[in-house]
Amino acid sequence: MSASPNRRNKKILPKSLAAEPDLRHAMDVIPQLVWSAFPDGSVEFCNRRWLEYTGLTAEQAQGWGWKAAIHPEDAAELVASWNRVLAEGVPGEAEARMRKTDGTFRWFLIRAAPMLNDQGRIVRWYGTNTDIEERKRAEQARSRANDRLRLAMTASASVGWDSDVKSGRDVWFGDLQTIFGIPSDTYAASVEEFLRYVHPDDRRRVSEALADARQNRKLYAAEFRIMRPDGTVRWLAARGKFYYATNGEPKRMLGVSFDITERKLADEKLREYEKAVEGAEEMFAVVDREGRYLIANRKFLHYRSMTKEQVIGRLVPEVLNKGVFEAVVKKQLDECFLGKIVRYEMKYTYPELGERDLFISYFPIEGVAGVERAVCILQDITERKRTEEALRKSEERFRLAAKAGRMYAYEWDVATDIVMRSEEHVNVLGSSKQAKPLTRQQLLATVHPDDRALFIGSLDQLSPENPTTRICYRVLRPDGSVVWLEKNAKAFFDEAGRMLNMVGMVADISERKRIEEALRESEEWLHLAVQAGRMYAFEWDATTDVIVRSGECADILNWIDDPTRDTGRQFAARVHPDDREAYTAPEMVLTPGNPTYKTSYRVLRPDGSAIWLEANGHVLFDDQGRLQRIIGMVADVTGRKLAEEALFSLSRRLIEAQELERARIARELHDDLSQRMALLQVSLEQVTQDSAGFSSKTQQQLHNITKVCSEVSSTLHDLSHQLHPYKLDTLGLVAALGGLCDEFSRQHNLQVQFVHHDVPGQIPNEVTLCLFRIAQEALRNVVKHSGGTEAEVELSGHGDRIDLCISDSGVGFSPEHVKAETGLGLISIRERLRLVGGHLSVESEPSHGTRIRARVPLFTIKSEVTGDGKAHKAGA
Repeated sequence: MSASPNRRNKKILPKSLAAEPDLRHAMDVIPQLVWSAFPDGSVEFCNRRWLEYTGLTAEQAQGWGWKAAIHPEDAAELVASWNRVLAEGVPGEAEARMRKTDGTFRWFLIRAAPMLNDQGRIVRWYGTNTDIEERKRAEQARSRANDRLRLAMTASASVGWDSDVKSGRDVWFGDLQTIFGIPSDTYAASVEEFLRYVHPDDRRRVSEALADARQNRKLYAAEFRIMRPDGTVRWLAARGKFYYATNGEPKRMLGVSFDITERKLADEKLREYEKAVEGAEEMFAVVDREGRYLIANRKFLHYRSMTKEQVIGRLVPEVLNKGVFEAVVKKQLDECFLGKIVRYEMKYTYPELGERDLFISYFPIEGVAGVERAVCILQDITERKRTEEALRKSEERFRLAAKAGRMYAYEWDVATDIVMRSEEHVNVLGSSKQAKPLTRQQLLATVHPDDRALFIGSLDQLSPENPTTRICYRVLRPDGSVVWLEKNAKAFFDEAGRMLNMVGMVADISERKRIEEALRESEEWLHLAVQAGRMYAFEWDATTDVIVRSGECADILNWIDDPTRDTGRQFAARVHPDDREAYTAPEMVLTPGNPTYKTSYRVLRPDGSAIWLEANGHVLFDDQGRLQRIIGMVADVTGRKLAEEALFSLSRRLIEAQELERARIARELHDDLSQRMALLQVSLEQVTQDSAGFSSKTQQQLHNITKVCSEVSSTLHDLSHQLHPYKLDTLGLVAALGGLCDEFSRQHNLQVQFVHHDVPGQIPNEVTLCLFRIAQEALRNVVKHSGGTEAEVELSGHGDRIDLCISDSGVGFSPEHVKAETGLGLISIRERLRLVGGHLSVESEPSHGTRIRARVPLFTIKSEVTGDGKAHKAGA
């Protein structure tokens, strides 16, 4: 910062500093970068515009922190200038580049002036930073233009001529040596001598051009070759003008000729260049000052779906979208023809490719008359833009993830011992007071005492070969609570192996730690439950046929030498022969979409006794659907199975006893009471016939008694039939069910239809009685609950099973009601079916009736276990 010669710019401090806040407010609203400093040069205040431009905070800019915003190449010189101004105590100014918040740099004129108190002492420095980027660019452009002009004047060979038309004498001047090989700055010649220098093939064309310019009073312009005395050929571009006398006769001609040999060679190279750019992946085009296409490579034509004939020689707006040309392209091309290299981005919609992002560069090509052509290079940056957008979204998602996942980033500068953390750390650590930078020692003070050694040790283990670390530790929050953190960090070292800095991410894993602790406790509880419940875990590998079991299996399979390890083949041999089909069945039906199973089977001990095991497994498949492994749990259910068998036996005996008692009572009702009632009815009818001498009242009483006797007899008959249908024993199930349906139709307001098909001729007695009782109970429920007037009973045979379906058109009920049903009716039906190995399903919806389906097997086919090694694959 150089001292300013105008010392009158010193400010005199006002008598009161009360206006200081107002002054700072005024500085904040000034649309310029304004600052103030203490007498020692350390910055005291930067206005809002200064802070917004640099992205620094007020605290970061104070003192000498403002240097962070200065370009590294300018910082040392600026500080030296500032120190000189401070030493002299006079106004000063300097130029330097300042970094914008987006990372770019612009040139600024930095001026400073002191403020004096009444004693003439400096109490403040006030300064402004004025953006001079455009001025700098203009100066640089002007400097480049001057350099180019100077180089052109030095490097380009040109000559002028002054011709007296009447005498035919010419005076040539300029770089005659380079062009004509004449060792002189001036030369007296004639038109004829000039034409002798012109290449024979070009003389006629040059003469015609001169004659045309003279006759039509227009500028003379021609490009032609000359031959020097040494035989060298050079190209010239000539421009001239005839001057005429008052009588209209030409009297003088002035002109200049430029050596364009290099340009002609360049044109030749340009043609070669055309061939080179044809294979380029970028779009290349060359346009002249009129805006006509001279060159367009294959990529350029492909993007526009045009041929070379449709582009070359045509104006740019005829090829491009005219609106886009007028709005964007024209302005940029005009800049290029002013000698500037132009670069910009835009979106352009192509006929077949649609909208694409382009990065476009224009490079000026200079000729004799200035910039004559522009090379246009167009790069399709659509994918790059998409990648950048994806990266931006990814960074945003990362920020949101860090916020949602309770994470924050940090950086530790080893030299300054300052730890910087992202703003998300406030939510993790629980105090906004910790938002400021702090030293590593301050950070260490917040670590739980029991974890500080681990925290310090993680740093000692880092090296250039092992620069990463990952540790979990606890931190004490300001409120006294403890939070678990996981740090993942990477250290960076210099060439000497000294650590420079460390960056990383810190995540709040308190919830994970809580879950891990809960999982540990759960696993402990599971271990205790497995021990108490006589269970063990297993895994079977289909490739090796090896079964691995948890240690709890020793109490269950205690006769096996090493029960923790076994093979599927060995274990299958221990399964009870009657259960091997059930043991191997899961393997046959499980798929990747249905990978779980549950099965029970018996395992034989060496003494011939058996234990019951229940396996719950999950099958794992590979990508091709091949079985790889089975994992699961096995429980010793011997006690439960014995209890179920005892209950099953008791249930069977109770139902058999119930049916026997029903049959006995039915026989007594039919054979004893019914017969007595029949005799009583016959006697009463006989008395009625002999009652001619009785009064009419007595006769009516006898008639009523006879009627009641008949009704009691009918009721006894029905009760006997309900207790035990003798049709079932004599005529079979079909006839018994048909009679039952007719009976319900007669006795109730219910039309019951009975259908049957494919019913086997021979049905076991227990199955016949079971199905009849189910139909009987179901029809009672229809009458009692459905409210319907129609019902259907269907009996059907299906080879190895027989099905009974009872449906009605009544009110129905919800499936939850079916699951919660605890009435004796359904319980009795399920128990009867269980005794014959049957299955019950109930389907119902409100207002859509009910369907009860019973399915009973007539016989069971047991498959033999083959010796091909597959009989053991579902077991443990």
